[in-house]
Amino acid sequence: MKSPLSSDRLQKCLAALRGAGEQGITPIELNNQCGSTRATSDVSELRQHGIPIEKNYVGITANKRRLFRYKLACTPDEAEIAWAGAYNRVSAASE
Repeated sequence: MKSPLSSDRLQKCLAALRGAGEQGITPIELNNQCGSTRATSDVSELRQHGIPIEKNYVGITANKRRLFRYKLACTPDEAEIAWAGAYNRVSAASE
């Protein structure tokens, strides 16, 4: 059985979050960079696997929508360690 953490979609999402750094990334930017139409679900799935991701309120857009930015709540190295640990847990559970 293939691990959900081997998903290209989740790996692209994590890479985009790493690349965003302290500034973070909006869901629309995440969609564009990852080619996913469900960035918020991808972030939720990463969180479920132990990747610490913050969601910070930025303000209101011109069309009256709330705007948020996601960013890693750890260093990229710590995210890599969390990713490896989550991957090992999921792989072991599927055996």
